[in-house]
Formats: sequence, C-alpha cells, structure tokens
Amino acid sequence: MSKRISLTNAQKRQLCLDKAKKPTPTNGELASKYGIKEKTVSAILIAKEKWLVTNSDEYTA
Repeated sequence: MSKRISLTNAQKRQLCLDKAKKPTPTNGELASKYGIKEKTVSAILIAKEKWLVTNSDEYTA
C-alpha cells in the first residue's frame, strides 16, 4: 500500500508553472518529480486557474 502524498498549494502552483515550461514535461515526469500519480497531476492541471492565482501555502487542498 502506498502512502498518501499531500501537496501544498504552493507545490500545486509550481506544478502548473512547471507544465508551462519548454520543453513541456509529460504528466508522468511531473508525477515522478512530485511523488504523486499521473491522475493527480491531471486533476491539478484541470484546476490550474485556481492554483495559479493562489499565493497562500497555509492550507492544503
């Protein structure tokens, strides 16, 4: 059983910024970098507008 990983808001924001870099990393590469599953990367990227405007690292979602 794998341990659940919780990313902070700042990490989710950085993941979205990383995806925008050239050359564009794959979701698999981002999943490996952040220690999460590809499905989680996809879910974060779907809500990228939310994470790109957040500045607070106080709470995790």
